[in-house]
Amino acid sequence: MSGNPMTPIALANYLLKLAEGNGVEDMTPLKLTKLVYLCHGWYMGVFGDPLVDEEVKAWEKGPAFISIYEAVKGGGNSPVSYPVNGDITRPHKQQKELIDQVFDSYKHLDGDKMSERTHQPGSPWSLVWKRFPDVNATIPNGLIRKYYEMKANVSKN
Repeated sequence: MSGNPMTPIALANYLLKLAEGNGVEDMTPLKLTKLVYLCHGWYMGVFGDPLVDEEVKAWEKGPAFISIYEAVKGGGNSPVSYPVNGDITRPHKQQKELIDQVFDSYKHLDGDKMSERTHQPGSPWSLVWKRFPDVNATIPNGLIRKYYEMKANVSKN
């Protein structure tokens, strides 16, 4: 049982706390958004259920969450400060363990490098963006789940 999904803001705040505790100082809006997406994708790939309770949008710079965009817009490339928008709900144990693993795997990358990862051919973002560029299209969770299930199965072998 994977529990209730978090808000993207709650997940962003947990990631900001992790960054603070691990000396990661480059948590720009782009990097934060991509980390939230990667956590969501890997969580669905491993456990089958969504980690966050908001639709993922296909924007030019990759997968995005409107709530995070609204909370950090105007920050440019400056690091985001904790807390964002006040939701500091903590993840439960299973969520926390996977989020921590994803954070450790990607924390060394900047936002542009993470964006490149989410833009790879065949990725959920690339499939949606190719069909619906510039229309604020939703990336279906089923598409994200399938992609990360395949990635999780490859990494197990």
